[in-house]
Amino acid sequence: MDLADHLVSSTRVGVAKPDREIYEIAVERAGIPADRCLFVDDRKENVETAIALGMTGVHYRTPADLEKMLGFLPVAAAPSGMV
Repeated sequence: MDLADHLVSSTRVGVAKPDREIYEIAVERAGIPADRCLFVDDRKENVETAIALGMTGVHYRTPADLEKMLGFLPVAAAPSGMV
């Protein structure tokens, strides 16, 4: 829980991906428009649903998929001695 502001658990909300409702719940909890959300998943049908809702979607297969999408972000320098 320390890594996220909100958690949407399909067992708690009663719907699961790729049902559109679970994405709508996540957007509502985030408190921002769907077009400001990035959705990453290894299942294409889940990404397609997110895109249909207006999110930016990444079908994750390899780290390169994320690198293409997030390449504009600055890379923080690792502390001395860390890799």
